[in-house]
Amino acid sequence: MTNPGPDPVTVTVRVWGVDGEVATTGATGLVVPPGGRADHQLAALAPGVEAPVVAVSATGGPVAAHLNLLVRDGTTDLGAGTVAPAGTVAPAKDIALPALPSAPDGSSHRTTLRLLAPGEEEAVVDVTALTEDGAVRLPDLVTRLASGRILEVDLGDLPAGTTGLRLRSDAPVVAAVGLEVDPQESEPQEASVDDAAATDAAADGSAATDAPDDEAVATEPSRDEAVVTDAPADGAAVTTAPGTDTAGATASPPQGSVAEPLVRTAGELAWVSATVPTADPVGTALPDPAAVPGGAARLVLSAVDATTATVHWLDQDGGSVTEDVELANDTGRLLDVPAGTRAVWITTTDPRGAAPGAGVVAAVHVSGADGRGPFLAAATLPAVPWTTTVTTVRPAVP
Repeated sequence: MTNPGPDPVTVTVRVWGVDGEVATTGATGLVVPPGGRADHQLAALAPGVEAPVVAVSATGGPVAAHLNLLVRDGTTDLGAGTVAPAGTVAPAKDIALPALPSAPDGSSHRTTLRLLAPGEEEAVVDVTALTEDGAVRLPDLVTRLASGRILEVDLGDLPAGTTGLRLRSDAPVVAAVGLEVDPQESEPQEASVDDAAATDAAADGSAATDAPDDEAVATEPSRDEAVVTDAPADGAAVTTAPGTDTAGATASPPQGSVAEPLVRTAGELAWVSATVPTADPVGTALPDPAAVPGGAARLVLSAVDATTATVHWLDQDGGSVTEDVELANDTGRLLDVPAGTRAVWITTTDPRGAAPGAGVVAAVHVSGADGRGPFLAAATLPAVPWTTTVTTVRPAVP
């Protein structure tokens, strides 16, 4: 948790599991110093909880919160990364999720939808796939969600070309969807020194961008994975820089050895969180895909109501190139991020260009691979309004 303000902030953490909200240990009265950060092991705050959802609430000022992941099964590296929610969005009855990166061809992988109805009402949730050609209803993905309990749904049979998901329910919910890719081999393999150096990264070596919010809600995948979803009605959310996760650290040769190191192949994971389509600008800074072996970046856009999305690609010198994308009802598009792009912003207009347009949901994917395995990262783009209300304070007259 990061505190961008000049005063200390006090934080309380709440955690839900498959059986409802759970008791926490030392999760109240956590202090984040001014202009500083505080790190806490989630497993210490809520020991033994599988597939938790985490709410971070702050008093005394705003905080930005994100989750760093390092997932292992014994000595097998299953992935690492950083995840965060999609902006200041409360649980809602009609939300959308951008698509995840594609799993490597021939890989063993799982795609999982995680749901929570944080209120007092149970919810019946209907899931629709958004594609470039329109909506595809998934009749087998209508599910009943008990209030205050986590539910995970396998999404192994999504239509080809899915660009997003639309979730409609009769009670407010939050959601996230994750991709887990298994290691392709079980035995160590030879790797060049260059490959080893390229993949040597700390598990928590990811950066986050501050979000001026007071609360956040996160869903943490099982086996210590984590994902952040929308905040409850009395909360807000945070955002992290996409593509900042790492594929895990690679073994180095012994001191004085000139032999190429043996490395164990690794898995990978990526999660995106749900949000409500917004007509406010959405955007984020972008990492340099060249820092990832074989790196590439893509933007995925979805809209539930017809709109024209204008994509603003910004380079490191402040130059901007725009691209208009026509989106019909319940459709989406995948766009390659131009080389040299360091930030992306998306605005909308009415398809006829006469007025502000309907809302969009978007995410950035960064992908690549090296001798250890795939690299995948994803982040839902948060809404960042360009205007704000300024409160004027005047002294009282005796």
